[in-house]
Amino acid sequence: MIRINLLPFRARRTKENIQRQVSFFLLLIVLAAAGLLFLHLRMGSQIKTLQADTRQIKAEIKKYEKIGKQVDENKKKIERINKKKDVITTLIKDRYEPVRLLGVMSELTTRDQMWLTRLATQGSTVRIQGVAMDERTVADFMTKLEKSGMFPVVNLNAVKQKKFGDATYLKEFEIICQTTIPKKPDQNKGQKK
Repeated sequence: MIRINLLPFRARRTKENIQRQVSFFLLLIVLAAAGLLFLHLRMGSQIKTLQADTRQIKAEIKKYEKIGKQVDENKKKIERINKKKDVITTLIKDRYEPVRLLGVMSELTTRDQMWLTRLATQGSTVRIQGVAMDERTVADFMTKLEKSGMFPVVNLNAVKQKKFGDATYLKEFEIICQTTIPKKPDQNKGQKK
């Protein structure tokens, strides 16, 4: 009988299987390393792109912060201008009140019988100080103020006798009135002409 020794064949086959498995394992390691290298390069590229975007966004933020500061400054300027405009509007609206008040006072005073020494306004309150020959002149003046329609409330605050010169005694008085707001002259009449 013929005998065949299969041991070297099996040993060689086992050796080939081991070599194949080691080669496959090494190939897997190389592929994994290549994959990791690829991911590392890709992530590095993305990080650089994101860093560039971040720098660009920060530059834009600084630019817009400057613009925002300019906008805030402009808002403050506009606010100041509006306040000035309101003051001017109020002055224009109220510019005829003192003229009208002085005109009324000059019409209502009794000539050669009384003199106004001080005329002060605060809001709708008018404080009148003056000198008169007697109490009757002060009473007539108060009556004229009430009848003028411009002063719905007229109150006598004080009347004192005061010596002027050598032997002249006059009555010093103070009247506090509430005035109505005078109407502005019609500006449309001037524009139609």
